[in-house]
Amino acid sequence: PPKADGSIKLTLTCAGNQISVKVNGEQALYTEDNTWRTGRYGFFFTDNQPGNIRNTLLNYTVRPAQAIPAGTVVDEKVFSSPEEIASTFNLDLMNDDRLKIQDNALLMSPGNNPLHPFINNKSADVELTLEAEFLSSAALNLHCRIESAGLIGAEINRDGVWNLVLNSEKMLANGTSSAIQAGKNQLTLSCIGPDITLKINGQTLASVELQGYSQVEGTVGWDVYEGSEVKITNVALTALQSQMPLAFPPLNQVSIPTYQPGETIFAWDMNNFVLGCGGGWWGRDFNPCFWRKTYNQFVITEHHTDNDILVTPNDKSLTLFTYQPDLYDLPVEISAEATLTSKGGGAALFCRATAIGRYEFYIQPNGKWFIRRNVIAEDYLPKAKHLAILAQGTVENFSPENMQLSATCNGPELVFTLNGVELGRVQDALYPEGQAGIFFDVNSEGSFTNLHLNWAKVK
Repeated sequence: PPKADGSIKLTLTCAGNQISVKVNGEQALYTEDNTWRTGRYGFFFTDNQPGNIRNTLLNYTVRPAQAIPAGTVVDEKVFSSPEEIASTFNLDLMNDDRLKIQDNALLMSPGNNPLHPFINNKSADVELTLEAEFLSSAALNLHCRIESAGLIGAEINRDGVWNLVLNSEKMLANGTSSAIQAGKNQLTLSCIGPDITLKINGQTLASVELQGYSQVEGTVGWDVYEGSEVKITNVALTALQSQMPLAFPPLNQVSIPTYQPGETIFAWDMNNFVLGCGGGWWGRDFNPCFWRKTYNQFVITEHHTDNDILVTPNDKSLTLFTYQPDLYDLPVEISAEATLTSKGGGAALFCRATAIGRYEFYIQPNGKWFIRRNVIAEDYLPKAKHLAILAQGTVENFSPENMQLSATCNGPELVFTLNGVELGRVQDALYPEGQAGIFFDVNSEGSFTNLHLNWAKVK
């Protein structure tokens, strides 16, 4: 809260990969990120500020900061009320009948649908302690580094059986212990660098050092299995400063792939589309394949033949595939054989796609075509206010069931070709680099095959 005079003292600290925020001297936020290690500092206003802005500008200081030593406690929190535990660990206490408040504790009874509480913040080095009471047949699985390659799970059963597992498959340690009580227990999972420790009621059941450990970050939480009943009375979280990893190169200094003019960057491979190659999110991923921007089960199951990807109408988002590696400012040509069997919608090739926009080479079933600039580059519904038409026209005697589409992005020059005939050519220099791919508009039905990506020949 503000001070008595309404003022707030805000402190931002950037030291190495450590970023923290204090409000009036109290820690409010802390995280670690390795993307940018150097740069400028400053501040900005998001609204008209009351009072004298000049005084605000005069009353700020900048001074060197030292990184927090590895192993230092950077955050400690204790959650002792059911409401606090539920809200912190993403549980819907009001609407989930698997959750109840009983004896000032959070009663978790998942029935046939297990519960998976977790926090949103990611940490590399953390200690999680639960005070839990096992009711009837019960089991818990504590986790650290969730959503990472170093996921740790510690399963504790009411009958005394326990195990410690890496990535849900590699057994690190297991056994049976009388330290596990049928009633109340204090369960502690500690993940500090390569050292993993499991304690029950103060007794160490396992202390393991991970061989070849590389620092990873993940969230923290626990599972309550089907048929279990567990009361949680207290949760404690301690985050420690991790050993700083090797710095990654800034985004504008990564290695740019090199090709010869006309050389193939990507050749048609059905497996890339049917099986995928990863999460498919925007980014500079070196995994050389296509994958749908928004995961949709029909691509993986039935909506493809031996040679074609079939597109069914979707009224909420584009059916969009993006070539994962960023092509930077390489001159590229993307081509595909496509069909449109719906009366509405459209199909498009695109290039120079980043988070701020892309160029689209778009054609409709009625033969109308466009080269356009779209300032929204993901799979959201296209809106007129986001589109700038750079060139347009209509194809005579058009057959939407037989299209050989091609788009070239060579410096500022953008060229759209259909069945070997140039439809339009225009110059625009707003988007200098980015990714390429293909999409079908909402309410479109059709297919595509033989998608290729080449380094364009400079003409």
